[in-house]
Amino acid sequence: CLRGACADPHRGHAQQAQDAAAKNKAIAIRIITAFDKGDVNAFDALIARDIKSHSEVPPGMKSTGLDAVKEMCKMNKTAFPDMKSRVHTVAAAGDTVVVFYTSEGTNTGSLYGQPATNKKISVDGVDIIRFQNGKAVEHWGVFDSMKMMMQLGLMGSGQAPQEKKP
Repeated sequence: CLRGACADPHRGHAQQAQDAAAKNKAIAIRIITAFDKGDVNAFDALIARDIKSHSEVPPGMKSTGLDAVKEMCKMNKTAFPDMKSRVHTVAAAGDTVVVFYTSEGTNTGSLYGQPATNKKISVDGVDIIRFQNGKAVEHWGVFDSMKMMMQLGLMGSGQAPQEKKP
């Protein structure tokens, strides 16, 4: 064997898997960045037209397809034009990427039919994205909507009532 080429016959496959994981992680970050910016046109190169989402969506919105992702992005950008997401962790296994992030922004536009509150939010989320041929094809997402609604003052504080002292 020359230059160790025979040392590990699977090294080429392992390197390809690492390269694909790194590429998918970079695409996942680009999706989150485009979502923050409201850049729906960027999604055409990053997300499959028939993407399947397993995430909860607001009433009246579709959960599957590229157009549904774009609609959700536009709604988010209207409600929180200054939204920024800080990515804490990105991990990949096989064709799947997991991203843990915190999104922060100010509600200066309508959200779910409610007028702007002009309040700031800071909410954690996790996205699990499966990729095929360099595009997101399946998505599972968890976003702390209850915390967001409480921060916006659209839902109770979530704190137990205080006992009145005599």
